Amino acid sequence: MPRAMNKQDFVPPIFGTGPSLEDGKALAAWLAKMQDGQTTVKLPFTVWRGDHGEVKTAAIGRHASVPKDVHRLSDGALGIPLVERLRHLQPDQAPIVVWLSGRFGDRFPMPSADNKTPVFSVTAVHEKATAEKLYVESERGDACLAVRLMRDIHCARGSKRCEKCQAAEALPAKAKLLDVCPYGDYARPTVKVVRGGKDEYRVFEVLQVFASEDEARAFATKHALSDVMLGNEAE
Repeated sequence: MPRAMNKQDFVPPIFGTGPSLEDGKALAAWLAKMQDGQTTVKLPFTVWRGDHGEVKTAAIGRHASVPKDVHRLSDGALGIPLVERLRHLQPDQAPIVVWLSGRFGDRFPMPSADNKTPVFSVTAVHEKATAEKLYVESERGDACLAVRLMRDIHCARGSKRCEKCQAAEALPAKAKLLDVCPYGDYARPTVKVVRGGKDEYRVFEVLQVFASEDEARAFATKHALSDVMLGNEAE
């Protein structure tokens, strides 16, 4: 019989950035790919609540009024009800713009539920979405992640063509978490990885900078990351 997972056993997903909410065409294509409910995503939602704090409706993005395209939020996967988590972030009943992670589709459908409104099943409630420009995010699996000890890179031009890159290279190397499947066709630096037994050079985006190599190794162990090159391994 499998052991029940305790709260301390939960390992949060690692997210990589997707398109901006301002890029309507790219956002629509990205969201269409996520509708199968197989990938955990992290999205900014505007949530409207009733007089008693109950969740009335929600919409992806930041909105001054309820738009045409809305979602019903399902909180069956949360230990603490969504209404309580939102009240903790913002006690009053004004609309709240908050980061929610989860999957599209209802994981715990009710016979009497509204079947016409699309459902987003919430698995985690994060902080309020306060940035001026907002992006959607999606989970990155082990094949898309790497931990490397590397110096800062200012841009894709490199130290031979960029003075700021040259200055960055003079600083000590840092342990970093890399997304080697970044969204978008942009000019980025590359890093060597091994996938399927073959050497590949992948463009990457830095997701996190660790305070030390020990912190990076502990993170990699917790998330079961296989591509880790630190210390002597990185030489």
